Amino acid sequence: MSAESNQRAPNSKPRGVLADHKKKGSRFIPPMLHMLPAPMKYTSWRTTELPEVVWISLLHRKHGDRRAADLITALGRSARKRAASPLSRTFGAVTHYASLSEEEWSAVRTDLGGNGDLLLIQEAIRPLVVLYPECALRGLYFNPPIKPEEGDLYVMARTVGELFDQQLRSTVMTQASCTWLAFDADVLKLGAGQALAEFPQVQDYPETELSKRIASSIRATLHMFFNPPHYTETPARWVDYFWNRGVEISPCFNLDHHEDDDDHGREADSRDR
Repeated sequence: MSAESNQRAPNSKPRGVLADHKKKGSRFIPPMLHMLPAPMKYTSWRTTELPEVVWISLLHRKHGDRRAADLITALGRSARKRAASPLSRTFGAVTHYASLSEEEWSAVRTDLGGNGDLLLIQEAIRPLVVLYPECALRGLYFNPPIKPEEGDLYVMARTVGELFDQQLRSTVMTQASCTWLAFDADVLKLGAGQALAEFPQVQDYPETELSKRIASSIRATLHMFFNPPHYTETPARWVDYFWNRGVEISPCFNLDHHEDDDDHGREADSRDR
């Protein structure tokens, strides 16, 4: 997600947050999505996508946006290099990492261990792995941690709570990093004039209208990567495990993650305030 250029393309007039979206009923659909063949279903950010990308948020929380982007990129590239039969080449979701064998995980640990990246990733995702022992990312450890430390539960609860709010900068940066992995895997292709063509400018969120348009496109584009062929037909086993395990370890995880989260409708509402 690192920006290679801070230059903005000239615009003849200001554009709204949803200027390049197509309205379909109450939803605003990004251009790349309304051109995709049916049936591509919308997936819930709160119910399905959040548990899959929480690991990315932990890296941003621990190491800051720029370093987290580097670490996420390094992990994604290593996993693509080593996985013989990946569910998706993006490696943005926890479920994607379940496709790695122990031998492949060993190679990933070797790839990342030489320059210290492995240790930094392990430090960041430790609360997730220790509190959720079935997490696929436990493969990043030769001996996964099993004893929670003081503060682990707080970090997880705070991270999940913040991810519920899609307008927060921290949530947008998490979603942007997940989208970046699709760019880096050469899976996400863009057409001319789309907001995501200026993807690096999301770093300015929420200070500019352009960054808000990019964030809106990112939120919608994520649905594409939680549909086949990049994801399972229905929410993966990890999703149910994440929420059920969360309630077991703390009542604060008993959140209404089934609440309707029509991202684009809310974006339009906030724009008109």
